[in-house]
This record gives sequence, C-alpha cells and structure tokens, in this order.
Amino acid sequence: MSSSSKTSSKSESGFSTAWILGMVLLVLLVGGVFFDIGQALVERQKLITAADRAANAGATGLNEQKLIDSNGATVELDPVVAQQKCSDVLINESSATGQAKTILDTGTCTVLTAAPFDSKVIEVTVTGTKEYGVIASWLGIASKTFTVTSRARPSCSDSAEAT
Repeated sequence: MSSSSKTSSKSESGFSTAWILGMVLLVLLVGGVFFDIGQALVERQKLITAADRAANAGATGLNEQKLIDSNGATVELDPVVAQQKCSDVLINESSATGQAKTILDTGTCTVLTAAPFDSKVIEVTVTGTKEYGVIASWLGIASKTFTVTSRARPSCSDSAEAT
C-alpha cells in the first residue's frame, strides 16, 4: 500500500509548483488589465474636468454691452470672447506637464446660437486617446479614445456678494 502511494506521488511531482506558478501568472495578467482600465478611467475623468473648466471659462465671456444696455436683464455670451477664453483653457490643458497632463488630442468650443440656446450656452467637446500598457496590448486592446462634451451657461447673480 505504501509503494502505490509513493508511485502516485512521483507521477504528480511538480504539479503543485506548476499550478501555483500558472495561477500567479493569471492573477498578474488580470491585475495588469484592470490596472490599465483603471488608468484609462482616470484619464477620461481628466478629460471631463478639462471640458468643464473650458466651458466654465467660456461662460464668463459675456456680451457686456447687452448686459449693460438691458440693466442686467439680458445675459448673453459674446461668441468671440467666449470661444477665446474656452480655447485658452484647452491650450493650457493640452500643454500641461507631469501629473496634471491630460490626454487631450482635440478640443472645440462652440457658442450655441440656435434656439433654444440663443447665445446663452457654450459647448465644449474634447477628445483624447489613452494608450494601454503592454498586457492589454497583448490582448489586442491597444488604445481607447474618449470623447466628452460639457456645456455651461453664463450667470449673473449677486450670490457671490452675499457671502
């Protein structure tokens, strides 16, 4: 009886080591893919933040003459000023370095003039491509392109003075 148990253990010699090594490699592979996906989601959030910043900056480009002439009743964007302010933010976002750098490939700022917006909303659309790491590339996932859109409306209120 003891000789048969020795025979079966000799035929399975090294199986545990190979199995554990295989499982460790599988865990590392799956972990690497999840890490790459997590990094892509972080980059997408950076694009959303860049679009929001640009839209908010563009929303400060008011048509001051209409605002003054209407005694504050007409709040409208000056398309040229709004687009310039928006574009300046996008240029700063795309030229940032280090941790703050976004994956911004393209960005457009548009003052929406058709009804129901009538120059009261600025829309920013940004696109960025995140290159995945080696592990995801091995699996055929080389990159992911994100496109996000943000809108902002100008606001004139005395709430800031009330604090």
